[in-house]
Amino acid sequence: MPTRAVLRDPAIVARINRVGAPIVDEFARDPTFERLFDLGSRFAEDAGLANKTLLEVVRASRMFGRATMAMLGNSVFATGNSAQLATLFLKFGTLQRCEVDNEGARVL
Repeated sequence: MPTRAVLRDPAIVARINRVGAPIVDEFARDPTFERLFDLGSRFAEDAGLANKTLLEVVRASRMFGRATMAMLGNSVFATGNSAQLATLFLKFGTLQRCEVDNEGARVL
């Protein structure tokens, strides 16, 4: 579902706000890395933003780590056993791997 269409639909925006508010409160009470993924997945499903395939990818990822939907879009981000997650994700489509740079801004 295109981002523009979602953000211009008052019913979808209302549903996102209704579903999202208690999830944000729940995360604020216990803001852990694991809960970011768990609550993100719950939000994507409960708000109706994730399609069946995306939810299948998220659930299958639990064998090797954690994943959740990148809001908004038909993509996920994940953490865990990178090699096994990559093999799994390739079964569902294109894989683009990114890593976190811990060195900060600098001239390359």
